[in-house]
Amino acid sequence: MHSGIININSFPAKRFEGVELTCKVIKPKKNYVGSFKNGIMSRSIKAYAGNALKPEGIRHLTNLGPMESLERYAANMHIPIGKNRIKPKPKNISNIVPIPETHIVFNMNNEPAYKYSIFNIADKGFEKNEFMIKKLDNYVLYLETDKQEKYELLKSNTPLNSEVDLDVFDVFRFSRVKHPERIDNDYFCSNKPPLADDQIEVIYPNLEWEEILWGNTSILIQGERRVEGLRSFKYYKREKETNK
Repeated sequence: MHSGIININSFPAKRFEGVELTCKVIKPKKNYVGSFKNGIMSRSIKAYAGNALKPEGIRHLTNLGPMESLERYAANMHIPIGKNRIKPKPKNISNIVPIPETHIVFNMNNEPAYKYSIFNIADKGFEKNEFMIKKLDNYVLYLETDKQEKYELLKSNTPLNSEVDLDVFDVFRFSRVKHPERIDNDYFCSNKPPLADDQIEVIYPNLEWEEILWGNTSILIQGERRVEGLRSFKYYKREKETNK
């Protein structure tokens, strides 16, 4: 479906029992970069060590044949009948924050994420450690839109002094991720946020918290820039500073 060979919306109206897919075995690449095609976002893969198949054509089958033949064909498959496929676990998942089973959507990398809404992202209860401004002490927030855009919001390591009463304010940085399809769970298994300077476009380097207004489908920053169509969000544990 991602390559465009199969389109479920263009299947013939007449009855058929299956689809025959013709593929060609080709030399695999070491790395695959995810892309958005035909309404589907493929995942990025690094250090791939498997086989590669190139889909070339399909044929609609009106009859799959007797069950005995199907079982014989299935017996020749790589995964024996009755055995479950085992999904490999990432080597390091300590940077990934678990998502509860409620209010889940799949982001552009086909990974579970929080569904964006003012209810889901707003502060709840009376525990200050659960407030978003406090979470950003240890986590970086990533927001995605329905236009396949990704933004990074983090708390700056250097507070800002007020020119009026010399009080200290937290400062936040808001940036656009240049290649959002490459930034997924696999990336953060080996790289802790925030992202490097060459991976982002900094839009607001020094924001005060009150300058960010949160809406149900958008955010308004400094009263001048609105990011609309927010679809999902995720927190990732940030790199801790080391005292030198």
